Parts: sequence; C-alpha cells; structure tokens
Amino acid sequence: MDLSRADRTLRNLKPRPKSYAVALGDGVSCRVAPSGLRTLELRARLHGVTQRLQLGFYPATTIAEAAAKAAEFRAKLKQGLNPKVEMLRAASADIPRNVAEAAARFIDGHLSIKTRERWEKEATRIINSDIVPVIGRYPLAQIQRSDLTSLIEAKARAIRAKGGKGTMANRVAAVVSKMFGWCAQQGWLSAELARNLPKPAAETAKDRVLSVTPQLNEAGALWNLLTRCAARGDTGPVPRVHARVLQLLALTGCRCSEITGLTTAAVNLDSGVFTIANGKTQASNRSLPLTPAAQAVFEAALSEPREQGQQLLFPSPRAGKAIPSNEISRSARDLVKEMKHAPWTPHDLRRTAISIMAEAGVDGDIRRRITGHQAPDIHGRVYDRAQRLDDMRAALLVIEAAYAAAATQAASSTGNVVTIKGRGDK
Repeated sequence: MDLSRADRTLRNLKPRPKSYAVALGDGVSCRVAPSGLRTLELRARLHGVTQRLQLGFYPATTIAEAAAKAAEFRAKLKQGLNPKVEMLRAASADIPRNVAEAAARFIDGHLSIKTRERWEKEATRIINSDIVPVIGRYPLAQIQRSDLTSLIEAKARAIRAKGGKGTMANRVAAVVSKMFGWCAQQGWLSAELARNLPKPAAETAKDRVLSVTPQLNEAGALWNLLTRCAARGDTGPVPRVHARVLQLLALTGCRCSEITGLTTAAVNLDSGVFTIANGKTQASNRSLPLTPAAQAVFEAALSEPREQGQQLLFPSPRAGKAIPSNEISRSARDLVKEMKHAPWTPHDLRRTAISIMAEAGVDGDIRRRITGHQAPDIHGRVYDRAQRLDDMRAALLVIEAAYAAAATQAASSTGNVVTIKGRGDK
C-alpha cells in the first residue's frame, strides 16, 4: 500500500446520501458514512467467511497506524484466530491497566481474604512502600521479569548501603512473587514471569539457645532479672509489662505477637487455659494449659488497673495498643546489656523452650501443638482435633522446672535466692 497516496485519497473523500467504501490497498478500505464519519477497515477471510475488521476512524487513526494494525490482524488470521473475538475478550476481561491497579486487586482479592491479619498488614506495607512507588505506573501487559529482579536488587543495595545484610529484600521478593503469581492465576500474565525470583541475601538458620550450664547460666540469670523487673514496676531496666511478656515467652515458647495480642477474655484462670485466636497461621490458633508460674504472671497482669474498654492483657505503656514486637526486642537488648551476655532475641526464648522439651524427651507432636506448628501429615492437619491438654501441661512443666532450677542455681551463686512462684505462693 502506498501510504502517501492512500492519505491523499482519504483527505478528499466526501460524504454521500448513502454510505460507500473505497479500497486503499492490501485489503484496507475506508467506509464513508452520510454523516462524514470515515471508518478504516480490513477485509479478509477466515475459515471461508469474509471478515470486516475495524482499524479505527480517520483522521484520529492515521493510515500508517491502520496499516500496522492490519498487518497485526493478518498475522492472527494466519494462525486461525479471529481478531474480533480477541478484542471482545480483552474488553470484557477487566484486566488492570497497570501494576498499581493489579496490586490493589491483589490486596482486596487475596490478602484480605485468604491470609492472616499479620501477613496481610506486612505484605500490604511492602506493596505500598517498595513495589507500587517503583513500578506502579508500568502497564501490566508490558511488565517484564527484569523489572521485578531489578526492583528486588535495588532494595538489597539500598539496605546494604546502610550497613544491613539485605534480608528484607528477600521479603520483598516473596511478596513480588506471590502478587505476580496471583496475577498469572487470573490469566493476566505468564505464569513464568515471577516464578523462582532470586533472593539477593543469604540467610542462615539461627541456633541461639540460652545456656543453663553451671559455667554459663544465661536462663537462670535472665529469669531472676525478669522477676525483679516485674516486681519493681517500671523502675528496672525494662518496663514491667515487657518483663511479663518475656516471662511468658520463656515459659510457653509462644511467638511474641501471640502474647502481646492476648485479650483478657483469652485467659481462663479457673480452667487453667489461655487461648491464642489471632496467630501467625491457622495452626497457631490453639489453647495452652497454664503452669503455676505462667498462671501467676497472668494473675498479676489481670489484677492491674486498666482503662475502661481496654481488652488487651498487655497494652503498650505508651499508646494503650498492642505492644509492637520491636519494642520487646529493644527490651531484650537492654537485658542483654544488663547481664553482659551474648546477644539473644525474644524468638530465641521460643527456641530455648523447644530445645528444653526435646532434651527431656517430650514427644514431637506435643512440642508441635505447644508451639503452634502445622502437622506434617493430613491426619494431623485435617482430622486430629484432640487437644491433649494434660500432655501439653506436663511438657510445659518441664520448661518451668528447667527455668526454676536455673534460677535457683544462678541466685545461689550470687547469694540472692529467687524462686519461681506459682499460684497461691506468698
């Protein structure tokens, strides 16, 4: 097709009482309506039937643009595809225009429905702070794998520049992979786009456990210091409420957010059970029996005056809301400085509790139930609904006994004997 000649022809077309068509070459024609509207079309055959495919309206669509679209349509026709059907499908598919719209649909259609509240908040934060500001305006259909890997690597470089290891970039990679994988499930993108995205930071499994040996009795020294902090109020190295949270982490092996999120209604002192209802995963929602020391901590917390309508058992001293996990971690660092021990984190108390039970020969299924991990087989995940509270209480008593012995040993070495008190002790 001679584009210059076709353009001159189009400019000179005049409306008539009846619509008519003028051939421009290569199957492209222009239909002129009585109103003067000039519609560019491609006439071609598919499966023996003549198709009239709209290319646009002149002069809004130039003859060069129409010729390029006609070539695209002819390529589809050669594959046996009807461009009309594809245009109708695209119009009705409701595909997001860009990454920002896809992210909003992912948050509303997946995170807020199929994930736990804690992960929903963290993933949403990563999307809004690390993904949308960088590639949010990119058209979804044009997104490439290199865009995703570049985003993740840029996050890792920024963290390393500040002296960090870059592990947060791995969390970004996980969210990117999940979000674009979900988009692929909707049929908007290729399933290969975000599969096996590289994680830029090396992560090693942590193995820190508090020592209970006579040479280095970290567990005993910690328990005695927590006891003093809980007794002094807020005049010790850490606030009283933080000390109580750390005591329960040591005694139960729970996650930090599971204890800080407890409400007063979650603790039943009469039956000696407390319930975690908003855990990290579905498996972490569980009921745990109270040992005497844990019950004493709960009783002390419940006896504290609280504001009207305050349901949290351990509200933040500053805001009255749930204590952020980073504040408990900060208190742990303050305790480490006070005791002059090697660094440990609140999560290390969970690892210590599990290790104490394992060393004592506690059954793995009981350890799993106490810590809220998922069962390894379908029987445990789906069918087994036994609570086994007596078995769990016996296992938790093993942890309490280990801390009691360590605390007594640590106190006797300093001449300041401190014992773990249970319910009813004076």
